[in-house]
Amino acid sequence: MRYNKTIIALTIYVIIALTSCYVNYPPCDRDCLISFINQYLEALIAHNPASLPLTKNARYTENGQTIQLGDGMWGPANAVRDYKLYFVDTTNNQAGIFCVVEENGHPEIVALRLKIDHHKISEIEKIVARIEPDKWCKPDSLVEQPIFNQILKPEERRSREEMIAIANSYFEGLEQNTDLIGELFKIENGLIR
Repeated sequence: MRYNKTIIALTIYVIIALTSCYVNYPPCDRDCLISFINQYLEALIAHNPASLPLTKNARYTENGQTIQLGDGMWGPANAVRDYKLYFVDTTNNQAGIFCVVEENGHPEIVALRLKIDHHKISEIEKIVARIEPDKWCKPDSLVEQPIFNQILKPEERRSREEMIAIANSYFEGLEQNTDLIGELFKIENGLIR
């Protein structure tokens, strides 16, 4: 009899332990995903990567290299400037930002992407375009373009598949060096091309 009570108690304990591991989080909408970007930037400036909600196997890359979270830009970053352009993908729980972060007072253009799983960061990918004398990177030239933040009415939106095809065609056009690319007005890293 005592053996049965022990088995029952142990079974109940295991069930409770297992079910507590699977918290049912609400979906992460646009505002939720943007809050992860802002939380990341706050942690970066505070030099406190431990404050981030990370998955057990979260991966961090900076300029294409896998490094320890807290290395790279985490040491010299001391301010985030006002220019911020957010990108949100609620379908794949990803968010990104194109912004200017100061390293020891020097402005650098940063492109950041986060992947969110169960309200924790699982992937951090960052590209830092650092200023070099007489080079192409001009962070002070980046200015807010209100049209980039306008949300289209549902009937004006293109499908996800169409948007991916458009983005891919841009890079395919660059690779093929078509005549059309030369006629485009584009801004790259703060410079009009």
